[in-house]
Amino acid sequence: KEDHGTSWVPYRVVYKGANLGKWAGDQRAHFSNQQQGKETAKSITLTPSRVARLNEAGFAWKEPGASADPAVEPRSWETWVKLFLEYKKEHGTSWVPASCVYKGAKI
Repeated sequence: KEDHGTSWVPYRVVYKGANLGKWAGDQRAHFSNQQQGKETAKSITLTPSRVARLNEAGFAWKEPGASADPAVEPRSWETWVKLFLEYKKEHGTSWVPASCVYKGAKI
């Protein structure tokens, strides 16, 4: 957080050789599943004490600017179009793979 000004870790971030972004994304998914009553074998590993530790560390459960309502897309349609157009210009194609993360957004 001190180095980047935020505790939001994008999915593709690798830090000191570890896929920190994937781990952070997994924690968010497990937490979301628990909040929705959809606990899985993996999500139960995120115990209340682990949630508390992450909260104490300032862990970002939602992307900056995300709505508190999980049903609402955290980025506006205009923002998504802008990202898409930037991606198309940079990569020379409008084909965006399903697994693509561009500028921190899964587009």
